[in-house]
Amino acid sequence: MTHIYYIYVGSTTRSPEEMQEVTKEIRNTYFPNLISSSFFLSPGYGSGTGKVYTNGVYKIETSLDLDALSLLLKTIETIFGRDKKKSNGEVALDLDIVETDNVVVREKELNQYPYKQGKNELDEIIKTNKTSIFSSSCKT
Repeated sequence: MTHIYYIYVGSTTRSPEEMQEVTKEIRNTYFPNLISSSFFLSPGYGSGTGKVYTNGVYKIETSLDLDALSLLLKTIETIFGRDKKKSNGEVALDLDIVETDNVVVREKELNQYPYKQGKNELDEIIKTNKTSIFSSSCKT
């Protein structure tokens, strides 16, 4: 069975352009059908740190169930430099499943502006049959 997932993507250490490159690598290595919104800067929500995040949203289709995908996303975060033991608040890559098969997994993120903006872009991208809203060089 194929599942549809919407992933909220964030980083405090990478620019929107760098996140495009990360997305290309993730698409080429793990999810060839990954569709991405553009990446934009936004304030951290609830962190109280004043950090600025680069955010976007992915849509992926995969046969992995929720638990298996969650584990894979945590592995990808680690590969791209995420170290949850650090206490300085820097986040190299954060990949959170927000929705799957029309079921909300993380309601807090669902209502945040960056997620809504990215998801709205994805809806437009899907309508026009593109792989991403940014550079065509990110297509596989």
